[in-house]
Amino acid sequence: VICVNLNGDLRMRGGTVIQQTEPEPVPLADPEEPRARRFPFPFLDGGQRKPPRPQAMAAPGIAAVMIDAFNITQDRISRSRLAGDPPDIMIAPKLARIGLFEFHRAAECIELGRQAAERALPDIRDYLDAASELPEPRDPPQAVAI
Repeated sequence: VICVNLNGDLRMRGGTVIQQTEPEPVPLADPEEPRARRFPFPFLDGGQRKPPRPQAMAAPGIAAVMIDAFNITQDRISRSRLAGDPPDIMIAPKLARIGLFEFHRAAECIELGRQAAERALPDIRDYLDAASELPEPRDPPQAVAI
């Protein structure tokens, strides 16, 4: 049995949690400054204006979250199936850089699959050589009607 695992090279979006400390409050602008340049709602932050928080990574949108959830689910299903009924040979093309809905990149996917199959050829040949040395299987038992 030769398995082609399309989920073998997926990488989930990872993020690093950065410890944030509360920034030092910046006092409101001088009341003598023109009104348009002052913070318009000083009562919302207790009269203190805070500098914007640095953003290490933009939050993912709902589509990215759903695609990541789908990929995680597919990966778990694949691992479970492979553990329960392992293949003799597994080919895993390197598809991490191809998105789930990037159908227009089919030619690139096919090429990556061809490269993965070529990398697996020595293992396939070794397996076939080892299998050819095994004794011939016996005839399966015949059902007898009584």
